[in-house]
Amino acid sequence: MARTSRAFRQMHAIHAWTGAVTALALYVVMLTGAVAVFARHDLAAWADPAVNAEADPGFSAERALRLSIARFQAETGAPAGSAILFFPQPGAARAHVSVMAAAEDGAAGHDGVDYRLDAGRVTDASAVVGRAAGDTERLYQTDWTTPLGSFLVHLHTDLWLPPPWGRYLTGLLGLTLLISAVSGLVIHRRLLRDALLLRWPRGRSARWREAHKSVGAWGLLFNLMIGLTGTLLSFAAALLLPIVAVIGFGGDVAEAERVFVGIPPAAGVERPTADLDRLMADVSTRSPGFRPAFLHVHHLDDAAAVVDVTGFDRGAVSQAKYRFDGATGAFRSRLDGLADDAALSKTLAMLLSLHFGNFGGGLVKAAWALLGVASAGLVLSGLMSWVERRGRLVAGPVGSAAGARLAAPLEARAGKPAGTPGRAPSGRGYGLLARLAGGVGVGVPLGLAGVMAAAHPMAALTPSSAAATGALTFVFWSLVALACALAIALRPLASVLGGLLTAVAICLLAAVVARGFLAGVWPWHSLAEARWSVVMTDLVLVGLSGGLAWAGLRLARLGLAPRAAGERVGAAVP
Repeated sequence: MARTSRAFRQMHAIHAWTGAVTALALYVVMLTGAVAVFARHDLAAWADPAVNAEADPGFSAERALRLSIARFQAETGAPAGSAILFFPQPGAARAHVSVMAAAEDGAAGHDGVDYRLDAGRVTDASAVVGRAAGDTERLYQTDWTTPLGSFLVHLHTDLWLPPPWGRYLTGLLGLTLLISAVSGLVIHRRLLRDALLLRWPRGRSARWREAHKSVGAWGLLFNLMIGLTGTLLSFAAALLLPIVAVIGFGGDVAEAERVFVGIPPAAGVERPTADLDRLMADVSTRSPGFRPAFLHVHHLDDAAAVVDVTGFDRGAVSQAKYRFDGATGAFRSRLDGLADDAALSKTLAMLLSLHFGNFGGGLVKAAWALLGVASAGLVLSGLMSWVERRGRLVAGPVGSAAGARLAAPLEARAGKPAGTPGRAPSGRGYGLLARLAGGVGVGVPLGLAGVMAAAHPMAALTPSSAAATGALTFVFWSLVALACALAIALRPLASVLGGLLTAVAICLLAAVVARGFLAGVWPWHSLAEARWSVVMTDLVLVGLSGGLAWAGLRLARLGLAPRAAGERVGAAVP
């Protein structure tokens, strides 16, 4: 029995400290992930009215690719092993082509050059307006979506930290979420049984604990899935593939990658790759309204060449891939991830579909977003519950019966007799942590709302997509830092958080107004054009603005209200 009790206490400590150490960073990832599920399609259409338009029929994929390959060979003197063409978004003026050199065995190398092209004049050598050399990890992050979408996706996947460290950090946070979900299930033995009991106990600390347990019970399966898929996606290229290569391929990572991606090795026989414009016409015939995202040529100008055209079928929210024989131009198959013959492609597609909800349309994405917000609240409520309890433990008055009971473990640890007059150690550190948690808790929504409000002004002021994305990143982190500084410096905390919530509401409403003035598209215009995702985005922004304004004003008044006569003076948060 003693061993069981000790193991239970150890599991409780693991659960508490694992969550406390990483809670704030995990909160940022979870909340931004709830928004990022809409970044590639719905928010991209909201940020750029041209995103849902048909692709420019005058753009030549063949000319763009051949121009970039000629430039690459002239600069490096090396043969091209593979190339990736990122199509210009409708209404945009830039395309990207990433060219990778061929390795000695004919496989594609991992280093290359990314060329930025003026999409309107790809027949002219002067169409190349920029270049960047680097690893394919860098090249795959080429911004072929809107600045808003690019900012949101990379904020969730790597927190805009240098690769690969940002991806490693989010992978560790996913593992933390997984550990917290499992340990929480163990220590809250009646968690599932009490899931349907909605209680609202007296006392702030008890309410934090009850909210944490209720949200944890309802979102348990979701958090287990998100933690597992997030960890695997973050570490897939860095850890999983090398491990598989060591186990099954004698350490040959390139061979393992070829097998699992489903691309055969180069034949070593030179043969021109089929005209890419003809292949694009074939895709358009098979899927009218298809929106191409990128085109990947494996083993360029080789008899074993393979061409993959990836994009979105009309009305679809998940990507589809059309595969062609590169030498003959013959259509091979349509792959949507689950139907992919390649083990790695299928696995990654399943992980991405589960993680971002790309398998059931808008309703699934909406459910994923709501569950993501709830999970972010779960992280924050768990931290606040822990801080509240520990803060009361070290700051409670020892003279009272409750204070003596709370302080006894600390006194015993310090070698004092129980009930020694005086006060337990200071709870100032826990109070500071509580204020920081409150600042981050409201600062991240403020940063996201500020980015939404700044999306159209930045697009109008900065024609460069990279500059606009960088400006949005600066806006986000500046607002988060401002919220944390105000929460730490000003009192009472409730009034500060209420004012920040009101600021979030103002930014969300400003986002709709800024879009109307600068893009010339008001909600009624989107309604008349039946652009339902844009209409829903505007409605959600306006609805959230009203709800958060009401909550912010109530919280601000609560903070300014006089304290009750019997209220504790030793609370963790002044």
